[in-house]
Amino acid sequence: MTAPASTNISIFSLSHAQLLDGATDFLTAGLAWATAPDDLDLYGVRNATVTPNTSNASNTGDDAVLDYYNWLDDADVAIEQGYVSLKTLARITGQPLSSTASGPAGAARILGIDLYHEDSMNVAPFPMLLRCPASDEDGVTGSALIGLYKVKPGPFTLNGPQYKTGVAFSTTGKCLLSRKDELGQPFADGKRRVGKLITFFPG
Repeated sequence: MTAPASTNISIFSLSHAQLLDGATDFLTAGLAWATAPDDLDLYGVRNATVTPNTSNASNTGDDAVLDYYNWLDDADVAIEQGYVSLKTLARITGQPLSSTASGPAGAARILGIDLYHEDSMNVAPFPMLLRCPASDEDGVTGSALIGLYKVKPGPFTLNGPQYKTGVAFSTTGKCLLSRKDELGQPFADGKRRVGKLITFFPG
């Protein structure tokens, strides 16, 4: 008799981050992470955080707090990279990436993109995926995916330049509550959510 798989999972690193195109589900993208298109891949990801933003209210009466209500407003996502993904930056900001094969002496393969263009602050939201190495309590290794259904991109940050350490590129976004999954399909229960945690192991 085969022992049941453990549901106690350790997520111990971060190996990949990318945007999704609205036509690929989280699991398919997570399995094919190594071939993610250049304009979707957040190359050289170092760390990421997903933080929920909640509000609350107290129901008071009889000189006491009788009940307490919590609700979710949205969540913040922040991703730091050791590289600037120019094609992905173009998608995040909605600004074109210019490319020139040759230029003045000493300048070939010239790429350019506007920084903080006034039209880049309200780009349409997109799904996002984080992929992490994982293992269960029995030491079986696999992967964990953190999928975010509807990320509204925020301003990016260039942390640096600094002597020897260079520049770290940080991308931020608001994870909005969504009634649809990463493929645009409405959830059966009609309820909104921010994302989904998926784990998978080799069969």
